[in-house]
Amino acid sequence: MEILIKCSSSMNVLQLFFLSVFVCSSSLFFHGGIDATENKTDPIEVEALDAIFRKWKIDGEKTWNINSTNPCIDYVVKDSNDETIDNFSSSQGKLDILCSCDNTTSICNIIKLSAWDLKLSGTIPNELENLTKLVYMDLDDNSLTGELPDFLWTLTEMKYMTLSGNDFDGLLSPEIRNMKYIKKLYLNDNSFEGSIPLSIGNLINLEYLYLYDNSFEGSIPSSIGNLINLKYLYLFGNNFGGKVLDTFWNLTNLIYLSLSRNSFEGTIPTNIDNLVHLTDLDLYDNSFGGSIPSSIGNLINLEYLDFENNWFEGNIPSSIGNLVKLDTLYLSNNNFKGGILNSLGNLTKLKILHLGGNSFQGSIPSSIGNLVELDTLYLYNNNFSGPLPSEIENLKNIYRLSLSNNKFGGEIPNSLWNLTKLEYLDLSFNDLAGKLPNTIFNIQTLESLYLNNNDFNDGLPDKKSDNLTTIDLSNNNLEGYIDPKWNGVALNLVNNKFKLEDFENVSNLKGLECLQQASTCFKGEKLFTSFAINCGGEKMESADGKTIFEADNNNKTNTYFHVADKNKWAVTFSDHYGLINSTKDITDAQDPKLYQSARRSSKTLRYYGLGLEAGNYTVDLMFANIDDKYTYAFDIFIQGRLEDGNFQILKETGEISNKALNKNYTISVTENTKMIDISFNPITDSKVNSKVDFSNQNFKVGIGKYDSTKRSGTLIGVSVGVSVFILSCIVGYYLWKRHKKYRDEGNIELNGLEVNTYRFLELNTATENFNPANKLGEGGFGVVYKGTLYNGDTVAVKKLLVESIQGNEQFIAEVATISEVRQKNLVKLHGCCCQGNKRMLVYEYMENGSLDTALYGRTGQLELDWDIRFTICLGIAKGLNYLHQYSRHRIIHRDIKSSNILLDQHLNPKICDFGLAKLYEDKMTHITTRAAGTYGYLAPEYALSGHLTEKVDVFAFGVVALEIISGKCCIDDSFVSFGSNQTYIIQWAWNIHENMDDDLAMVDPKLRSFNKEEVCRIIQVALLCTQMDSTRRPSMSHVIAMLNGEKDIGTFPSKPSYLMLWHVGNSSRAFDDDIEFQPEFDSRQQISSCSYSQSMPLQHAHTGSSKQKDEDYTKTF
Repeated sequence: MEILIKCSSSMNVLQLFFLSVFVCSSSLFFHGGIDATENKTDPIEVEALDAIFRKWKIDGEKTWNINSTNPCIDYVVKDSNDETIDNFSSSQGKLDILCSCDNTTSICNIIKLSAWDLKLSGTIPNELENLTKLVYMDLDDNSLTGELPDFLWTLTEMKYMTLSGNDFDGLLSPEIRNMKYIKKLYLNDNSFEGSIPLSIGNLINLEYLYLYDNSFEGSIPSSIGNLINLKYLYLFGNNFGGKVLDTFWNLTNLIYLSLSRNSFEGTIPTNIDNLVHLTDLDLYDNSFGGSIPSSIGNLINLEYLDFENNWFEGNIPSSIGNLVKLDTLYLSNNNFKGGILNSLGNLTKLKILHLGGNSFQGSIPSSIGNLVELDTLYLYNNNFSGPLPSEIENLKNIYRLSLSNNKFGGEIPNSLWNLTKLEYLDLSFNDLAGKLPNTIFNIQTLESLYLNNNDFNDGLPDKKSDNLTTIDLSNNNLEGYIDPKWNGVALNLVNNKFKLEDFENVSNLKGLECLQQASTCFKGEKLFTSFAINCGGEKMESADGKTIFEADNNNKTNTYFHVADKNKWAVTFSDHYGLINSTKDITDAQDPKLYQSARRSSKTLRYYGLGLEAGNYTVDLMFANIDDKYTYAFDIFIQGRLEDGNFQILKETGEISNKALNKNYTISVTENTKMIDISFNPITDSKVNSKVDFSNQNFKVGIGKYDSTKRSGTLIGVSVGVSVFILSCIVGYYLWKRHKKYRDEGNIELNGLEVNTYRFLELNTATENFNPANKLGEGGFGVVYKGTLYNGDTVAVKKLLVESIQGNEQFIAEVATISEVRQKNLVKLHGCCCQGNKRMLVYEYMENGSLDTALYGRTGQLELDWDIRFTICLGIAKGLNYLHQYSRHRIIHRDIKSSNILLDQHLNPKICDFGLAKLYEDKMTHITTRAAGTYGYLAPEYALSGHLTEKVDVFAFGVVALEIISGKCCIDDSFVSFGSNQTYIIQWAWNIHENMDDDLAMVDPKLRSFNKEEVCRIIQVALLCTQMDSTRRPSMSHVIAMLNGEKDIGTFPSKPSYLMLWHVGNSSRAFDDDIEFQPEFDSRQQISSCSYSQSMPLQHAHTGSSKQKDEDYTKTF
C-alpha cells in the first residue's frame, strides 16, 4: 500500500508529524491492523498435510510447525521458479517442504514436498489432492504401492515429479495430459504396465522422461514426437515392441536416448540425423534389423553408440567415420558383413570398439593403427583373414585385444612387443603358425594369453614375464623338453605332441601326457568300459545304488586340466571360473542331487573319456537350467563334429526352467583314438548350464543293436554283458557382456537386484591373500588392493574396515544402487563380496593412482602439464554434477579430496568412494571426525553441525581446485612462510591474494607454461566454492559453466569469516574441538595479474585447449 502525504507550505513540522501519524494509524485500522499483513498458510493445505502425515506416520510437529497459524513461515522461498528448488540431493531420508507466498492475498501455498527414502508404505493419500499449488514432488525410494490416483494428474502446476523406486503398478492414465508444465517425470523402477497413453504428447515442456525398468508394453505412441523439448529419454528394461514410428525421430533436442532391453524391431530411418544434439544412443538388446543408414554419420555429437545384440545386417556405412567424438562403439552380435572400413580410422578418440559376433571378412585395414586411444578391441567370432597387421603396434593404449575365432594366418608379428599396456591377448582358434615368439611372452603387463587351437610348432619359449600367469597353448603342434622353470605356471598344453619324459620335471603338469596327440598311456594295459563323473561336485552314489559318480571338484588355480585317478577320464578348460552349487529343485530326474553342482568356464569346456575299448557308444546328454538369471545357448561337439548348434535349454524344455532334458547321440571309438571327446562351445554372450550323461554299448559284447525301449533309467541291463560309461555333469558358461560384466555366486539372496557378487576365496586368490605388496592405498573406509580375477581382469578390491556394517540384503541393496551410477568421471563399481562378516567392494583398476600422489606425492609423481590439470579440474566438476543432478539416486559424496580422485591410463579423473558413507550409517567408528569427511576439505557447516547438502561437496571441490593450481597439499606446514599460524591452503591462497601483487604466485612452480586466463578463472571459482555461507557457493552445474567460460563469475568473492579465527590445530584434531567464526567482511582487492572486476568468458571453451599465444603464460626460471 502506498501512502502519499501532500503538505502545504504553511504547515509547521509538528503539525506534519501528527498528521502523518493519524493517516498511518487510520490506514492500519481500516485494513485490520498489523496482523492483517502477516502471511498465512492456506488452511485447507495445512489440514491436508496433517492428514498425509498421519497416514504416513510422520511426526508433523517435529518436522515443521503444523499447529502454527502459518506453518510455512520458516520454509518460504522468494521465487517458486528458482532452479535450485528441484535439487533434492539434500532431502534424502528427511521431509523437505517449501512454500511460496502471495503478497497480494497474504496466502502461502505448499509448492514442494519431498519424502525421499522415508521408508513410507501404503498408497498415496487422497488428501494430496488439496495441495493444488504443488510444483515439486519427490517420493523416491519408498515402499508405496497401488495404482496412481486420478487426482494426481489434476495437480497442473507440477514441474517436477519423481515416484521412482517404489512398487506402483497399473496403467498410466490418459489424464496425464493435464500436467502441461511438467519438465521432469521420473517413474522408473516400479511395476507399471500397459502402454504409454497417447495423451503424453501434450506434455510439450517435458525435458526428462524416465520410464525404465517397469513392465510397460506395446509400441511408443506417435504423439511422443510432440515433445520437442525432450532431452533425456530412458525406456530401457521394459516390454516395448513394434516399430519405432517416424515421429519419434523428430525429437531434435534429445541428448540421451536409451531403448535397450526391449523388443523393438524394424529399421533405423534415414532421418535419424534429426537428433543433432544426441551424445548417447543405446539400442542394445532389441530386434532392430536392416542396414544402418548413412545419415547416422551426421550425428556428429555422438560419444556413445550401442547397437549390440540386434539383427542389423549389411555393411557398416563409411559415414560412421564422421563421428569423430565417439569414444565407445558396440556393434557386436549382429549380422554385419563386409570388411572393416578405412573410415573407422577417423575415430581417433575411440576407446572401446566391439565388432565381435558378426560376419565381417577380409583383412584388417592399416587405418586401425590410427585409433591410438583405443584400450579395448574385440573382433572375435568373425571371418577375418590374412596376416595380423603390423599397424596394431600403434595401439599403445590397448590393454584388451581379442581376435579369436577368425581365419588369421601367418606368424605373430614381433611388433606386438610394443603394446606395453597389453593385459589380455586372445588369438585362439585361428590359423596362426610358426614358432612361439619370445617377445609376446615377455610383455611386462601381459597377464592372460590365449594361443590355443592354432598350428604353432617347436617348443616353449625360453622365458616369460612374471606377470603372465594365464597361458593356453592347447591344440597346437608343440613338442620338446619342458624346462622346470614352468613348474607352478598355469599352463594349458592339452593335445600337443609332448611325450611322457617331457613332463618329468614339471609337477603341476602331471597326467598331461595322456592328453597328447600320440599318447602311449594305455599301451599294453587293460582298457576301460565304464565310469561316471559328478561334474563340479563330490563323489556320489546314484539313487539306485548301481553307479558311483566320481568327484570332479578339483579347483586348483595353477592348472587348466584335471586327470582322474588311473587316467580314466579328464576335463580341460581355458579359465578359472571355478565351481558353483545350486539348491534348485530339478524335476523329472532320477538323481536330482547330480544337478546341484557345476563347473564354470567362459570358453570351451571339454571332457575326455580315456583308454576306452573300441566300439560303438551311445551318448546321453542330460541338461538342466540351474540358474534362471540367464538364457543359455551353446554348440555341442562330439569327436570334433558339430552335433547341435545354438542349443538352448529353455527352448528345448518348452520354457520350463526346472525340467531335466535328455539328448541322445551315437558315436564310435576306434583302436587309434581310444577316447571320447565332448566339448561345449558357448555362443557369444550366452550362458550354458548342462548335465551330460554318456553310455557305452560295447560293440564286441553286444550284437550292435540298440533298442531304447528296453533301456532302464540307469542305462544298466541294456543287454547281457553291456557295460556302462556315464559322465553326469553340469556345465556353466558365464560370458562377458558389457552391461553385466563378470559375475560370481555369493551366499546371498539378491531378491532380483542386479549386482555382481564375488566369493571371498576368489578375491583372496586375486589379491594373493591380500598381500601387502598389492596394497594400493588406505582410506577412511578401508584398504585397497590390486587383484587379478580368474578371467584376467585387473581390479581394485576395497576391503572394508568395519565388517559388521548393515545386514546382507541392505548391504547388497546399497551396493546395487552405487553400481548403477555410471559416468565417465566416476570409478565403476563392479560388485561386492558379502560372506559372513566380510565386506568387500570390487572396482575398476585405475592405472595412474590418485591425484594427491600425482600432485605432491613423495615418490612416483606424474608430470601434469596445465592442459591435463585443467581437464582434471573440469572432469571432477562433471562427476560431482552427475552425482548431484543426474544420478537416479542423487548422491552427496561427503568426502571429496584429492586422494579420492583417481587417474586412468589417459590421466582422466574419476571420483571414487561415492555412496560409501551410507553403507556405514551410524557406525562410523573408523572416522575421526563427527562428520564423514577429511580435515582440510570439510565445509564449516558440516564440520560443526553435521548439516549436509551438496554444497559440502562444492566446498571440498574448491579446496581440490587450489591443490591442482598449486601442486600443494591442503594442509602443509610450508604455508607458514606466508604468514603466521597458516597451515591450510585456503588461508595461504587468501594471504597471497591480499598481500602480494600477483595471484599467479599460487601456481605450481613445476608448471613452466599455463593458460593465464584459465588459472585465474579456477582461482576465483575455487574461492567462490569455499565461501562460509553455503548459499553463496555455486552449484556444480554453475561451476562447470564458469570453468568453461559459459557463465559470468562476477566480482571477486568475499573473504570467508572462518579464516579470521580459524584456531583448529594440526590435522590430527577432531572437529569436536571448538571452531570460532566471525561475521564476514568484504575484501575485493584488484590485482594486476588477474582481473576480477568483470566476467572472463573463455575463447576456447573446452578442457585445456586454448592455443592463442597471448593467453599462454610461460614462467621464466
